[in-house]
Amino acid sequence: MDLAACRQVIGKDFHASAIVGADNLKADGADFGIEAAWAQTKHQPKGTAHFGHPLEPTAVAFNSQHVQAQLSGWRTKTGMLLREPATAAVDYTPALAKYGLQRISPLMSNVVAVQEGGKVEMSWTPEGMALPAERSTLQVEPMKLVVGRGDFVSKIVNLLGLKDSSLSKSSLQAWTSTIAVDVYPDGPIQTQRLDILLGTGHGHTGVHLCMWGSMDPTQDSALDMTLGFPADTLTWAGLKGVPQDGMLTVAVRGTAEKPKIDWQGAYNKLTSSALTWQTEAPAADGSLSLKQTIANQALKGLGTLHKKVTGSSSQVGQMGDATSAKVPQPVAPLPWQSKPT
Repeated sequence: MDLAACRQVIGKDFHASAIVGADNLKADGADFGIEAAWAQTKHQPKGTAHFGHPLEPTAVAFNSQHVQAQLSGWRTKTGMLLREPATAAVDYTPALAKYGLQRISPLMSNVVAVQEGGKVEMSWTPEGMALPAERSTLQVEPMKLVVGRGDFVSKIVNLLGLKDSSLSKSSLQAWTSTIAVDVYPDGPIQTQRLDILLGTGHGHTGVHLCMWGSMDPTQDSALDMTLGFPADTLTWAGLKGVPQDGMLTVAVRGTAEKPKIDWQGAYNKLTSSALTWQTEAPAADGSLSLKQTIANQALKGLGTLHKKVTGSSSQVGQMGDATSAKVPQPVAPLPWQSKPT
């Protein structure tokens, strides 16, 4: 993110305040909402040759029009050792959607609102809890969003042939999992895995999608990502016999602003998966094997859907390679699967 983009996300009136020293933290920490007991000498971590020896306990608060952030730990000669991950609350703005959320995943490329307070809550953990760091992990708490139905999401819905009133609107209710993103100072942003429900609310459970991979800001925001269709979504789309851990994956390339999917390849994989997934139970009437039934159901109407999404009237040809990329585990628990307490 360049300086101009940062200014848009941060907003006006940016200022930073620092408290250095245990006595000062004890006297003034409450003004920053910082508990000061950790600053006592007996609690300080051991230094290392790489990160240096911890010196004065230090707390820093950053505030601006749209951002409130805080970190605390021990100053060293080379930087800082944090006592816990830094935290931040960032107001939703179109700039945050464009320069932040969109770069995490194209599934969030058209966020128009963050519900329940309008803030994005996040934490930042540098490798080894030390600054500066070669790698750090940004964790974004689950969000309830309003997402504009752009071309990318529309083609996903069309690919699956889903017909539901909650998915036909120009803007969709959405719910994300916790998002973990690995960040490198001069390299790609690596999204571990994002799970999202699109079309939630008003009694609708939503279509479950997931995405993982990298976006490289040094290469015009080039994408090297994977879009996943979990078993619950494939079952909703009409496939039968999908195993509980089944996942259809397709590659996403292009850029954060213009993601590209090989839709023909996606159809080939969808058809191939329908021919592969089956259960051990026999067909109810015994007239067709369940495998044949699955294939017939999945292939029915693919020609029409293929034309709708790709603009081509050609038939789906070779089945293609149904082997999925290695699927990372979700950042659990998924909020929509959590049991009420």
